[in-house]
Amino acid sequence: DTWNERRIDREAEKVILENLQQEFQINLKMLDSTIALTKGSIHSSLMLMELFGEPSTELVGANPDSLIYNSTSFFRFVPTQNTLLDLLQSGRLQLISNKALKDALYDWTQILGNVNEYFEGVRQKTQEDVVPYLTQNYSFKDVDSYSPFLAWKEPSRLAIRKLEVFEDVIFENLVDDLLFRMMYYQKFLEDTRIIILNIINLTSIPA
Repeated sequence: DTWNERRIDREAEKVILENLQQEFQINLKMLDSTIALTKGSIHSSLMLMELFGEPSTELVGANPDSLIYNSTSFFRFVPTQNTLLDLLQSGRLQLISNKALKDALYDWTQILGNVNEYFEGVRQKTQEDVVPYLTQNYSFKDVDSYSPFLAWKEPSRLAIRKLEVFEDVIFENLVDDLLFRMMYYQKFLEDTRIIILNIINLTSIPA
């Protein structure tokens, strides 16, 4: 009977490993997409920082509308966790015999907390500081010409000297702080990728 119970447990563990493998393969693809988009936002913010103090001719040629749109576009990493949550809620996590895998799954839950914390930092900075500043000093219509949803064909017809924001230390500080937060978010995304790859490796079942 004991031998039979162990055989059943090992068969159940095999199914668990297969499900975890599939789940984290999906998460890897989702994470890689988030990392790529975040890198694009960071790149645009770095280019914005280069524009402060530049003459208007340089500013127009650099297309700041596009840079502002991209630098304020960021994406939350929302992984799928159906298999892992089911294991935790049902108590079947104990069927996993590989301690290294259990440790990696613990690391996964810990790193997700950091990822969410720094994403919230980026979101908060954008919504509470950057957007209100731009609302008072820039043209969102011009920025949203690069949005796939609005995609305005004509610029704003209002008289607004929007390029003067690149002479304002307040806006420079806002972009600098946003960039700092995005870089930390990017760091934790990269750390998460290492953990995912480790879980995928530990859940691989030899043919």
